[in-house]
Amino acid sequence: VPEEDIAKQINSLSNLQDRMKICSENVWRGRNTSLLVVDFWSIGDVVKAANEQNLALSGGNTPSLEPTPEPSTDSTPVGCFSGNSMIVVSKKQNGDFGTPIAMKDLRLGDLVLVDQNRYEKVYSFAHYHTTIETEYIQLLPSQLEMTPQHLVFVQGYQEPIPASSVRVGDVLVGSTQVTKIRVILCQGMYAPLTPSGTIVVNGAMASNYITLKSTKHFFQVGSTLLISHHAISHFFVTLIYRLTWNKKEQYTTDGINLHLDTAYKVFSWIVNGNFFLLISVITIVITFS
Repeated sequence: VPEEDIAKQINSLSNLQDRMKICSENVWRGRNTSLLVVDFWSIGDVVKAANEQNLALSGGNTPSLEPTPEPSTDSTPVGCFSGNSMIVVSKKQNGDFGTPIAMKDLRLGDLVLVDQNRYEKVYSFAHYHTTIETEYIQLLPSQLEMTPQHLVFVQGYQEPIPASSVRVGDVLVGSTQVTKIRVILCQGMYAPLTPSGTIVVNGAMASNYITLKSTKHFFQVGSTLLISHHAISHFFVTLIYRLTWNKKEQYTTDGINLHLDTAYKVFSWIVNGNFFLLISVITIVITFS
């Protein structure tokens, strides 16, 4: 059974190159390997290995693709939608078909679609930057564009999973089956926050939040999911805003909300190696959720 925890080692550049060499010598009888099959393509050096192999086969004329960004633990994690992503806004919370607009045109206080025929007010942005360029995972045919760490609801899963964990064949909740996945470069980064912690983007239901560690699920024992990335983020983000006396929107030069910047760094530090603090955090969330 494929496991994400060991994918980084299995998908290392040296290991992949050795596999292609063995395949070329023993299977293809000296012919070059032109197909690389792996699990969890966004983890490890898969894209880099494929680029180098393509470059070697083409004589050096093939343009390379940058690898999918990985969640970082030494800076605030990034979770956003592109400015071209489409959402639906309304003047009424219920019973209105709404009007599609681009994410870049969404404003604080707008009523945005968060579920079937249900709208909620955008009370803040976790990330807001109109000019910065970044890489997004684009899920086709919905054209949903999200950073790799951002969470999206997929049929068959109890809770939303990172965009980097979505695979061809998965069905997005409220949308269609994923037939192709691309990495694209887009301008603008937007992460609106709603009271429910959800938002409908390009017809698919997505979370407002991101993964805090490079796993599909936040914390589980065996097959039992104790708590998800979405649940723990929703609890603490909501708590932070309830306790924040100054509600004015302020952002870092990278567009990260100042109310959340330090908090996300602390949470990332806790969940990536501080086991006893992690257990304490999980206990608090389960108790008070």
